[in-house]
Amino acid sequence: MLTELMSLQNQVRILHWQTKSYAEHKALGKCYEGLDDLIDTFVETRFGKYGVRKAKESFGFSLKNYEDTDPVTVLDEGIAFLTDGILKYLDEKDTDLGNIRDEMLGLLNHTKYLLTLK
Repeated sequence: MLTELMSLQNQVRILHWQTKSYAEHKALGKCYEGLDDLIDTFVETRFGKYGVRKAKESFGFSLKNYEDTDPVTVLDEGIAFLTDGILKYLDEKDTDLGNIRDEMLGLLNHTKYLLTLK
């Protein structure tokens, strides 16, 4: 879970740096900054509930250059993870974590909208 969240945030950051569009640059900048706070809150809340856990595997992910992907695809992949993939890490009683997850989803969907503006 941590790897997926860290990968998402850092991929958005790479796209933010590499875009040639000022509107994309601003939208993606707000997105990765928002993800920074939300991911930090999510992880620390989870650790507060269940204790600090070490990852079962080492952290590893690769990031793509802007020319090899596009922001909407990256955001859609993040939305898919937050909608389905993250559920295996959450219990029904984790409403607090679910709320933070929902804020991340809102941020990604809002960013998708901002990317439609020129």
